[in-house]
Amino acid sequence: MGKNIAGTVRGLMEPIAKQCGVSIWDVEYLKEGGNFVLRVTIDRPEGIDSDLCYRFTELANPVIDEADPVDGSYCFEVSSPGIDRKLRLPEHFAASIGREVELRTIRPVDGKRDFTGVLSGFSDDVITLVTAGGQKTFPLRDTAYTKWKFV
Repeated sequence: MGKNIAGTVRGLMEPIAKQCGVSIWDVEYLKEGGNFVLRVTIDRPEGIDSDLCYRFTELANPVIDEADPVDGSYCFEVSSPGIDRKLRLPEHFAASIGREVELRTIRPVDGKRDFTGVLSGFSDDVITLVTAGGQKTFPLRDTAYTKWKFV
């Protein structure tokens, strides 16, 4: 259900993103605490500020209301990916090649779960990092998260 909602909303938001001069970084429909959240994350090279999030929200609200892609109540949010943005989709990894990232595994690898390194590749759902200890690969399914390292 969440993927279908996210995909539908992404399609609805693309024209608004173009109008605002931004790209859609991510769309998530998830439960946080006791509430459902529909979050559209927007980005552009020069960054996102609260005025742009507000403008995007004002344009998006009537489109979301008319399409009514979610049964039940939810909170609609528009945000920026932030400086420690999480990488979830193949295009996130592709756009972050050459950037320093933090990666946490679900289970320990060589006795540890946290790794830092330069993202050097992503192919067939395998993340490749160049770490201080050399090149390491991690199947995406074995990771808790990968995110930009805040420096």
